[in-house]
Amino acid sequence: MGRLFQLQRIEFSNNSFGGGIPNNLSRCSKLEWLNLIDNNLTRNIPAELGSLSWFGTLALSTNKLSRTIPPFIGNLSSLFQISLFECNLHGEIPVEVARLRGLKYVWLFENNISGKVPSGLYNISTISVLSLAEDQLEGNISHDIGSTLPNLKFLDLVGNLFTGTLSTSLSNASELESINFAENDFSGTMPRDLGKLWGLIFIIVYQNRLQDDVTFISSLTNCTSLQVIEVGSNLLRGSLPDTIGNPSTYLFWMNLEMNQIHGSIPSGIGNLNLTALSMSINNLAGPIPSSIGRLHKLQALFLGHKKFTELPSSLGNLTLLTTLTLEENIIHGSIPPSLGNCHSLLELALS
Repeated sequence: MGRLFQLQRIEFSNNSFGGGIPNNLSRCSKLEWLNLIDNNLTRNIPAELGSLSWFGTLALSTNKLSRTIPPFIGNLSSLFQISLFECNLHGEIPVEVARLRGLKYVWLFENNISGKVPSGLYNISTISVLSLAEDQLEGNISHDIGSTLPNLKFLDLVGNLFTGTLSTSLSNASELESINFAENDFSGTMPRDLGKLWGLIFIIVYQNRLQDDVTFISSLTNCTSLQVIEVGSNLLRGSLPDTIGNPSTYLFWMNLEMNQIHGSIPSGIGNLNLTALSMSINNLAGPIPSSIGRLHKLQALFLGHKKFTELPSSLGNLTLLTTLTLEENIIHGSIPPSLGNCHSLLELALS
């Protein structure tokens, strides 16, 4: 048994272990990695683990700990990964976490963590992944977040109570690939310099209170890796820019639904490679441009609750289409016979 105390790595994930985490693990003084993810562990994280100076990874996600994140976590000077998602944790993120100067990965999503994010967490320049989704966190996020976290690649704050405006410093995190601020209470405008993030793949700000002009889409032209623009359920206004067809050729999902966008759909929309497009519940009007028929990969098209007047015959070119919703418009004339070419169509709404 004495040799066990020389353990450097423990991997017991995806089992059915119950009870508490043994406090005598602290006797494994050389322990660097503890992975107990996806078990039935309960109670607290033993304070004795705070003495493990070589500890690099604490992975206890998908358990039933139902306690708080212990302050002693700040004593684990070698810690670079915290994985505590789906643990029923509550309370606040301890301020002591700011002492972890080598921290790279922070996974705390889907708990009941509340309060504000400690300001010191934003000053750990090594952080690459910050996932605080589906908690009950509140307050503003740091306006310097992109400058103080220059190595940030993945930022996920969906489903919290954050307020204030979006930081204009995000573009300083030059390696940023994913931004998810959905289902919060952010207001103001979209940062116009996000176009500097050439590696940006996802921009998701669904269901907030952004009051911006929708022409911010033009600022994303240089994001050549962009795959998802998800800004539905805000207060976006203005007309769609002609440059809407200029973003990344990788863009497959665009959601602008439930805003206050007016005018017509620019013909440039046909330059994209979308598989899904939603513009429902806006103030768009006029004929649907025939160029929409160039979206040969399109599988879902949501254009309901607007003031469209005509259906182009080019809709028949969308042979992969499974969903087409056009309810509550003012469309006149006949249904284009070419629509019969859409052999994959499962849902058609013209009410």
